Amino acid sequence: MAIKILGVDFRENAVSAVLIRGSYKGTWLEAHGHVVLDQPEDLEKGLKSCLETVSGQADISNAVCIAAIPSDRFFFRNIFSPFTDPQKIDQTLPYALEQSLPVPADDLAIDFIPVGCTKPGNQFISRLRQLMGAAPRAASTRILTAAIEKSQLSAYLSCLKQCGLEPERIVPGGYALSLCLMHALRSPSSWLLVDADKNHTSLFLVLSRTLVVIRAFPGSGTFSSAAKISSDLFPLIRQTLLASCKETRIDRIFLSGSLSDVSAVAAMLSETCDLPVQPVNLVADADIRLQSDPPSYWRPETGDSALAAAMVRMIGLSGLNLRKGAFGLKTSWAAYRTGLLRTAGMAGLMVLAAFAYVRIDTQILEKRLDFLNRRIEQVLTGTFPEITTIVEPLHQMREHVRDAQRRIPGSDDKGQGRFVDILARISSRIPENVPVELVRFVYDDSGLQLTGHTESFNFVEEIKRRLEGPNGGFSLVTIVSANVDNTGSRIQFHLDVKI
Repeated sequence: MAIKILGVDFRENAVSAVLIRGSYKGTWLEAHGHVVLDQPEDLEKGLKSCLETVSGQADISNAVCIAAIPSDRFFFRNIFSPFTDPQKIDQTLPYALEQSLPVPADDLAIDFIPVGCTKPGNQFISRLRQLMGAAPRAASTRILTAAIEKSQLSAYLSCLKQCGLEPERIVPGGYALSLCLMHALRSPSSWLLVDADKNHTSLFLVLSRTLVVIRAFPGSGTFSSAAKISSDLFPLIRQTLLASCKETRIDRIFLSGSLSDVSAVAAMLSETCDLPVQPVNLVADADIRLQSDPPSYWRPETGDSALAAAMVRMIGLSGLNLRKGAFGLKTSWAAYRTGLLRTAGMAGLMVLAAFAYVRIDTQILEKRLDFLNRRIEQVLTGTFPEITTIVEPLHQMREHVRDAQRRIPGSDDKGQGRFVDILARISSRIPENVPVELVRFVYDDSGLQLTGHTESFNFVEEIKRRLEGPNGGFSLVTIVSANVDNTGSRIQFHLDVKI
C-alpha cells in the first residue's frame, strides 16, 4: 500500500517541506518547497507559502506529517536514571531534570532516548533472573533527554494546524538527519554532525553508531565569510568533544545547514580540526535510493533536513518524539474516520447480504421440502388409496409394499421370491456374448419353463450350464428340446428350470 509522508523543517529564517511517496516498488521524491522568512513572526505565512509550492507539484492530502523544530528551542541534558523501565524513566524525568533546567519542569514537554543499551542476550538473562527472584539491583541507565517549553511547542502545533497539518511526530531540527546518517552503512561509526546557519548551530555526536550528545547554540546572525563561520564553529566543536569524554575520537565531521559557502567552510574546518569535514548530501551519504531524481532546483543544504524527517518515518526509525502526553495526537479518529466508516459500511452490507442470502436460501429449501412432501403424499395415496391418515409416509409405504409383495404368487414362505426377481437372476447369469431371445415363460410353484432362440446348440448348453447349480441359483435345469427352427438359422430350445 502506498504512503505519502510530508517532512517539514522549521528554521528561524526559513521553512522547508519535502513530500515523498513510498510503496513496495520504492520511494519517490514528489515535491519540495523552501521559503525564506522576512521576519521570524511570519512563520505561519511562510509555511502556507511553502505548502502551496509543494501542493502545486503533488497532492499532499492524507499525507503523514513529520515536523522538525529549531534545535536551539530545546534543552538537551545527559543524565543517569536509576531505572531501566522506559515507563518509570518517563515518570521520573521531571524530578531528575528539575535542578538542571532554567524553566520549571511542569512547563516542559520532555522525551528521552537511551544512550547505552545492554545486549539483547543480557536483557533476556536479566529478565529471567527477575522472574526467578534472583536479579541483582538494576544498574543506572544513561539517557539523553530533550525538553521544550510547552508554550513554544503549542505555538508550532497551532501554526501547523492552521495550515491543515497534524504532525505525527515532533523532533528537534537536525535530529532526523543524524538518525539517517547513523543508520547508513557507508558512514563511519563515530562522527560529529554540525547543523548550522546564521541563526543557530546544533551538534550531534555519534560514537559507535549511538547518539550520545546533542548541543544547541543560538547563532550570532553575522555569518558573512567562510573564515568567520569556521572560527565561530571550531570552539563549539572542541567544547562538545571535550565535554563528552576526554578520550573521544571521531573519524569525520558532517556539515549541514544553509551556509553561504559550505565547501570553503568545510575546507577551513578540516584544516583547523585536523579531521575530514564533509558537506552532507543525504541522498548520497545515507544511500537513499529514490526512484525519481530530485528536482533541478534541489539543494541539499535547504532540503536535507525536511527529507530526513520524512525518511525517518518511511524507514521506521524510532527515537525522540515530543508529540506525547498532553500534546499527543488526539485526532486519530478524525484522520481515519472516513476509512473506518467505509469499512464499517462495507461490513454492514456484507452482513445484510449474508443474512438475505441465508433467508432466501432457507425459503427456497422450505418450498422444495413442501413440494416433496406433497409429492410423497400424492404417490402414497395414489398407490394405496386405503391409506387415509398419513403419519410416517416412508414407513407406511414400506409396510404396504411388504403386504402387497406377500400377496404376489410365488412370494410365499418358501422364499422363492417374486417373478421379476427370478427373471433378474436368469438375465444376470446368461453371458453378454451369448445371443439369446426368450419368447415364453411358464411359471408355477414348482418351477419355470422357458422357450427361446439362440444361434447354436453350444449356446443352449452354455445357458443350461450357467443357470444350473449353486452358482446359477437354480437346482436343476433340463433341456426339454433343442431344434433348428423353420428359418434354418436359429435354434429353438425349451428349458425346464427347477427353482
